[in-house]
Amino acid sequence: MNINSVELTDHYQRTVADNDLKRIESNSEVNTGDDRLKELADEFTSILMKQMFKAMRKTVPESSLIDGGFSEDVFTDMLDDEYSKAGARQNTFNNLSRALYEQLQQGN
Repeated sequence: MNINSVELTDHYQRTVADNDLKRIESNSEVNTGDDRLKELADEFTSILMKQMFKAMRKTVPESSLIDGGFSEDVFTDMLDDEYSKAGARQNTFNNLSRALYEQLQQGN
């Protein structure tokens, strides 16, 4: 049985990205209050940070010494997800989240 880990990784990353967008879309339809707008701005900031982490990881050459394969890719993706969620709550990216919140508030 030959499993192509590149195809699995690509499929996994597309699925995660689709799920992130679907979660934001479904959550935005439920409640449009100020708290919800703040939460949406934080989620968008988190997704943006995750994409930045993914782009930064691509610049680092992979070592063949330790190759975790598909499981390492999944773990790294989940780790980046948690880092981005934590980073969105910190003051460093709070200005981006606040700017998005104010922009969404003007649209209502």
